[in-house]
Amino acid sequence: LGFSFPAAASRFLERQDLITTEANAIGTATLRADLFNDQHRAALRTALKDYTQHRIEASAQLRRGLQADDLAEVDRLQARIWSAAMAGVTDRPQTMLGVLPPVNDVIDIHSLRIASGRKHLPILVVGLLIMCSVLAMGVIGYGCGMGGNRRVPLTASLAIIVAAALWITYDLDHPRAGLLQLNDAPLKALKFD
Repeated sequence: LGFSFPAAASRFLERQDLITTEANAIGTATLRADLFNDQHRAALRTALKDYTQHRIEASAQLRRGLQADDLAEVDRLQARIWSAAMAGVTDRPQTMLGVLPPVNDVIDIHSLRIASGRKHLPILVVGLLIMCSVLAMGVIGYGCGMGGNRRVPLTASLAIIVAAALWITYDLDHPRAGLLQLNDAPLKALKFD
C-alpha cells in the first residue's frame, strides 16, 4: 500500500494537470485565432468551442469507459479544427507560426490524456494488495486469538484504515468511476466570445 497509494495519487494529479494543460492549449489557440480575418477567426473559434463542449460531455460519460463513437467524434472535430486553422493560414501565411503550434498542441494533448487515462495499477498488483491486506488482518486476528486477549478497538481501527487505503488507492486509479473525480472546471471556464 505504501508504494501503490502514492503512485495512484500521482497519476490522479497528472491527469488533472493534463486537463489544465488542454484548457490552456485551447485558450491559446482561441486567442491566436485573432490573427485571422473575421471569416477564418469565426470558423476556428467555433470549431474549438464545439471540440471543448464535446470533451466536457464525453468526460462526464467516462464512468462507463471510453467509447469508440466518442473517439471518432474527437477525430472529426480535430480535423475540423485543423482545416479551419489551415484555411486561415492559407489566407494569411504570416500567421502560420503563431497559430499552428497551439492548434497542434490541442490535438497532441488529447493523445496524452487518452494514454494517461489508460494507466492503471496492474490487476496482479491490486490482487496482491488485497491478498496481503487480508493476510495481515488474519495474522493480527490469529495473534489476538492465541494470546487470549482481543483488542477490538485496535484491530477494528486497523482494519478500517487498511480497507480505506485500499479503496482510496483504487478510487484514485480510476478517477472517472469512483467518488474522487477529476475536475473539468478549466475546460468549462474557457471563453470563446
